[in-house]
Amino acid sequence: MKELDELITRLEDTSLGNQLEAIASYYDSIEHAFDDFTTKAHISCPHDCGECCKGFTPPVTSSEALIIAAYTYFVQDRDVSALMKFTKGNVGCPFADMTREGGKCSIYKVRPLLCRLFGASVTRTKRGLEFRRCSKLKDLSLMPELLTEDEMPENPPIMDLFGLHLEGLEGNSAETDTMQDQVERALSKLLMIISLLPLPPDVPNAS
Repeated sequence: MKELDELITRLEDTSLGNQLEAIASYYDSIEHAFDDFTTKAHISCPHDCGECCKGFTPPVTSSEALIIAAYTYFVQDRDVSALMKFTKGNVGCPFADMTREGGKCSIYKVRPLLCRLFGASVTRTKRGLEFRRCSKLKDLSLMPELLTEDEMPENPPIMDLFGLHLEGLEGNSAETDTMQDQVERALSKLLMIISLLPLPPDVPNAS
């Protein structure tokens, strides 16, 4: 995401810049773990599903909200403030594009950690590590109903460990809040910091 990298560079040496770089780097570093696990365990969500987005709004941390705000405003060139206000209290993710068949995540590249973990990681239970198939999945050939610790590939991604790593990122808050409130606050902070920075050299009258 060239535009996001450019924004991080512009925000260099600011607290938000460091926070944004930390969450972006973290997301990049964990994708392989999910891809490796789902490939080896023969797990695949249907590309046109979107069921998990319809009745659930994922709670997010401040860093997750920050990268969503930065991505929508500076990469997608849309101000989501009105959308955040409009969807407060609604059931369902405000970034799920239900105008497309089955639904589509409009912020997939910067989707929250919970969305990355769902259907691609294992959980700790009293019986040990387990993976259970999504209850909303209609095509049962896409993934096994249950994987126990003895049946799954080595070193599977464990849900709670990723959450702990996320909480420890620079500048991040361990507490979560609704996506709408967090993104609205993050965008406000981001735009305020941007307004205080010198204009980039390629902008007229920047000097």
